[in-house]
Amino acid sequence: MHCQAIQLVIMHAPSAVIRKSAYDAFNKVLAHIPSSLRFDILKALVKSSNSSSMIGILLDLVRREMLAEHSKRTSMDKIGLKSKANASKHPIFWDDGILDLVELVLKPPTGGPPCLPEYTDAVLAALNLYRFALISESSGNTNHTGVLSKEKLRKVLGEWFLPLRSLVTGITAENQTNSDQLASDMICSLNPLAFVLYRCIELVEERL
Repeated sequence: MHCQAIQLVIMHAPSAVIRKSAYDAFNKVLAHIPSSLRFDILKALVKSSNSSSMIGILLDLVRREMLAEHSKRTSMDKIGLKSKANASKHPIFWDDGILDLVELVLKPPTGGPPCLPEYTDAVLAALNLYRFALISESSGNTNHTGVLSKEKLRKVLGEWFLPLRSLVTGITAENQTNSDQLASDMICSLNPLAFVLYRCIELVEERL
Protein backbone atom coordinates (compact mmCIF):
# COMPACT_ATOMS: atom_id res chain seq x y z
CA MET A 1 0.00 0.00 0.00
CA HIS A 2 2.80 2.43 0.91
CA CYS A 3 4.61 1.60 -2.35
CA GLN A 4 1.52 2.27 -4.45
CA ALA A 5 0.86 5.59 -2.72
CA ILE A 6 4.44 6.72 -3.28
CA GLN A 7 4.21 5.67 -6.93
CA LEU A 8 1.35 8.12 -7.43
CA VAL A 9 3.49 10.94 -6.08
CA ILE A 10 6.45 9.91 -8.27
CA MET A 11 4.29 10.03 -11.38
CA HIS A 12 1.91 12.91 -10.72
CA ALA A 13 3.50 15.41 -8.32
CA PRO A 14 3.75 18.84 -10.01
CA SER A 15 7.25 19.53 -8.70
CA ALA A 16 10.41 17.72 -9.80
CA VAL A 17 11.76 18.12 -6.27
CA ILE A 18 8.73 16.37 -4.80
CA ARG A 19 8.95 13.59 -7.39
CA LYS A 20 12.64 13.09 -6.58
CA SER A 21 11.87 12.96 -2.84
CA ALA A 22 9.11 10.43 -3.48
CA TYR A 23 11.49 8.30 -5.54
CA ASP A 24 14.06 8.36 -2.73
CA ALA A 25 11.35 7.41 -0.23
CA PHE A 26 10.26 4.55 -2.51
CA ASN A 27 13.81 3.20 -2.52
CA LYS A 28 13.97 3.41 1.27
CA VAL A 29 10.72 1.46 1.60
CA LEU A 30 12.07 -1.23 -0.73
CA ALA A 31 15.34 -1.38 1.20
CA HIS A 32 13.43 -2.28 4.37
CA ILE A 33 11.66 -5.17 2.66
CA PRO A 34 13.49 -8.51 3.01
CA SER A 35 15.35 -9.32 -0.17
CA SER A 36 13.50 -12.64 -0.37
CA LEU A 37 10.23 -10.72 -0.86
CA ARG A 38 11.50 -7.72 -2.81
CA PHE A 39 11.34 -9.32 -6.25
CA ASP A 40 7.77 -10.56 -5.77
CA ILE A 41 6.70 -7.09 -4.66
CA LEU A 42 8.35 -5.38 -7.62
CA LYS A 43 6.76 -7.90 -9.99
CA ALA A 44 3.34 -7.32 -8.43
CA LEU A 45 3.79 -3.56 -8.82
CA VAL A 46 4.72 -4.00 -12.49
CA LYS A 47 1.62 -6.14 -13.10
CA SER A 48 -0.68 -3.66 -11.38
CA SER A 49 0.74 -0.50 -12.99
CA ASN A 50 -0.85 1.14 -16.02
CA SER A 51 1.92 3.69 -16.37
CA SER A 52 4.67 2.99 -18.89
CA SER A 53 7.07 5.34 -17.10
CA MET A 54 6.43 3.71 -13.72
CA ILE A 55 6.90 0.23 -15.17
CA GLY A 56 10.17 1.46 -16.64
CA ILE A 57 11.29 2.72 -13.23
CA LEU A 58 10.35 -0.58 -11.56
CA LEU A 59 12.22 -2.65 -14.15
CA ASP A 60 15.28 -0.46 -13.73
CA LEU A 61 15.09 -1.12 -9.99
CA VAL A 62 15.02 -4.86 -10.69
CA ARG A 63 18.10 -4.47 -12.89
CA ARG A 64 19.81 -2.52 -10.12
CA GLU A 65 19.07 -5.31 -7.63
CA MET A 66 20.49 -7.87 -10.07
CA LEU A 67 23.62 -5.78 -10.55
CA ALA A 68 24.10 -5.49 -6.78
CA GLU A 69 23.83 -9.27 -6.34
CA HIS A 70 26.14 -9.88 -9.27
CA SER A 71 28.75 -7.41 -8.00
CA LYS A 72 28.64 -8.89 -4.51
CA ARG A 73 29.17 -12.43 -5.73
CA THR A 74 31.95 -11.33 -8.09
CA SER A 75 33.75 -9.49 -5.29
CA MET A 76 33.50 -12.49 -2.98
CA ASP A 77 34.89 -14.73 -5.72
CA LYS A 78 37.85 -12.43 -6.30
CA ILE A 79 38.91 -12.31 -2.67
CA GLY A 80 38.19 -15.98 -2.01
CA LEU A 81 35.41 -15.48 0.52
CA LYS A 82 32.87 -17.67 -1.24
CA SER A 83 31.97 -20.44 1.17
CA LYS A 84 30.35 -23.71 0.14
CA ALA A 85 27.08 -22.45 1.59
CA ASN A 86 27.20 -19.26 -0.45
CA ALA A 87 28.27 -21.16 -3.55
CA SER A 88 25.14 -23.27 -3.46
CA LYS A 89 22.87 -20.38 -2.51
CA HIS A 90 20.80 -19.23 -5.47
CA PRO A 91 20.83 -15.45 -5.97
CA ILE A 92 17.33 -14.14 -5.33
CA PHE A 93 16.94 -11.90 -8.37
CA TRP A 94 18.74 -14.26 -10.72
CA ASP A 95 16.10 -16.85 -11.63
CA ASP A 96 13.64 -17.49 -14.45
CA GLY A 97 11.23 -15.02 -12.88
CA ILE A 98 13.23 -12.35 -14.70
CA LEU A 99 12.11 -13.69 -18.07
CA ASP A 100 8.52 -13.81 -16.83
CA LEU A 101 8.83 -10.16 -15.83
CA VAL A 102 10.21 -9.14 -19.23
CA GLU A 103 7.46 -11.11 -20.96
CA LEU A 104 4.78 -9.15 -19.10
CA VAL A 105 5.93 -6.10 -21.06
CA LEU A 106 7.12 -7.50 -24.39
CA LYS A 107 4.28 -9.99 -24.78
CA PRO A 108 1.41 -8.65 -22.66
CA PRO A 109 -1.22 -11.06 -21.29
CA THR A 110 -3.76 -9.28 -23.49
CA GLY A 111 -1.90 -10.65 -26.52
CA GLY A 112 0.20 -9.24 -29.30
CA PRO A 113 3.22 -6.95 -29.03
CA PRO A 114 3.04 -3.98 -26.63
CA CYS A 115 1.35 -0.73 -27.60
CA LEU A 116 3.77 1.80 -29.06
CA PRO A 117 4.57 4.61 -28.61
CA GLU A 118 2.40 4.56 -25.45
CA TYR A 119 4.59 1.95 -23.73
CA THR A 120 7.98 3.03 -25.06
CA ASP A 121 9.50 3.59 -21.59
CA ALA A 122 8.38 0.19 -20.32
CA VAL A 123 9.52 -1.65 -23.46
CA LEU A 124 12.93 0.04 -23.45
CA ALA A 125 13.45 -0.87 -19.78
CA ALA A 126 12.38 -4.48 -20.44
CA LEU A 127 14.83 -4.77 -23.34
CA ASN A 128 17.64 -3.33 -21.23
CA LEU A 129 16.82 -5.77 -18.43
CA TYR A 130 16.91 -8.70 -20.84
CA ARG A 131 20.15 -7.54 -22.45
CA PHE A 132 21.78 -7.12 -19.03
CA ALA A 133 20.76 -10.63 -17.95
CA LEU A 134 21.92 -12.19 -21.23
CA ILE A 135 25.32 -10.48 -21.26
CA SER A 136 25.94 -11.11 -17.55
CA GLU A 137 25.04 -14.80 -17.73
CA SER A 138 27.18 -15.24 -20.86
CA SER A 139 30.24 -13.55 -19.38
CA GLY A 140 29.89 -15.38 -16.08
CA ASN A 141 29.27 -18.81 -17.62
CA THR A 142 26.05 -19.12 -15.62
CA ASN A 143 22.41 -19.61 -16.53
CA HIS A 144 20.47 -18.84 -13.36
CA THR A 145 17.71 -17.08 -15.31
CA GLY A 146 17.50 -19.69 -18.06
CA VAL A 147 18.19 -16.92 -20.55
CA LEU A 148 20.85 -18.97 -22.37
CA SER A 149 18.79 -22.10 -22.96
CA LYS A 150 18.14 -22.73 -26.66
CA GLU A 151 14.42 -23.14 -26.04
CA LYS A 152 14.18 -19.77 -24.30
CA LEU A 153 16.34 -18.07 -26.94
CA ARG A 154 14.07 -19.32 -29.73
CA LYS A 155 10.97 -18.23 -27.83
CA VAL A 156 12.37 -14.78 -27.11
CA LEU A 157 13.34 -14.26 -30.73
CA GLY A 158 10.16 -15.60 -32.32
CA GLU A 159 7.54 -14.46 -29.82
CA TRP A 160 9.01 -11.21 -28.44
CA PHE A 161 11.65 -9.61 -30.59
CA LEU A 162 10.59 -10.29 -34.18
CA PRO A 163 6.96 -9.17 -33.67
CA LEU A 164 8.26 -6.10 -31.86
CA ARG A 165 10.69 -5.37 -34.69
CA SER A 166 7.86 -5.59 -37.22
CA LEU A 167 5.81 -3.17 -35.14
CA VAL A 168 8.66 -0.67 -34.74
CA THR A 169 9.56 -0.89 -38.43
CA GLY A 170 5.94 -0.34 -39.44
CA ILE A 171 5.45 2.67 -37.18
CA THR A 172 8.72 4.22 -38.34
CA ALA A 173 7.93 3.70 -42.02
CA GLU A 174 4.44 5.14 -41.60
CA ASN A 175 5.72 8.26 -39.87
CA GLN A 176 8.59 8.82 -42.28
CA THR A 177 6.01 9.66 -44.94
CA ASN A 178 4.72 12.51 -42.78
CA SER A 179 6.54 15.78 -42.38
CA ASP A 180 4.75 17.10 -39.31
CA GLN A 181 6.37 17.55 -35.91
CA LEU A 182 4.34 14.77 -34.27
CA ALA A 183 5.65 12.19 -36.72
CA SER A 184 9.20 13.42 -36.23
CA ASP A 185 8.84 13.24 -32.44
CA MET A 186 7.48 9.70 -32.64
CA ILE A 187 10.42 8.50 -34.74
CA CYS A 188 12.87 10.14 -32.33
CA SER A 189 11.18 8.49 -29.33
CA LEU A 190 11.44 5.05 -30.95
CA ASN A 191 15.09 5.36 -32.03
CA PRO A 192 16.63 4.35 -28.63
CA LEU A 193 14.19 1.44 -28.37
CA ALA A 194 15.01 0.26 -31.89
CA PHE A 195 18.74 0.43 -31.18
CA VAL A 196 18.47 -1.78 -28.07
CA LEU A 197 16.00 -4.13 -29.78
CA TYR A 198 18.31 -4.74 -32.74
CA ARG A 199 21.22 -5.34 -30.36
CA CYS A 200 19.14 -7.86 -28.39
CA ILE A 201 18.25 -9.66 -31.62
CA GLU A 202 21.94 -9.82 -32.56
CA LEU A 203 22.87 -11.22 -29.14
CA VAL A 204 20.18 -13.90 -29.34
CA GLU A 205 21.02 -14.91 -32.91
CA GLU A 206 24.70 -15.24 -31.98
CA ARG A 207 23.72 -17.89 -29.43
CA LEU A 208 21.37 -19.92 -31.61
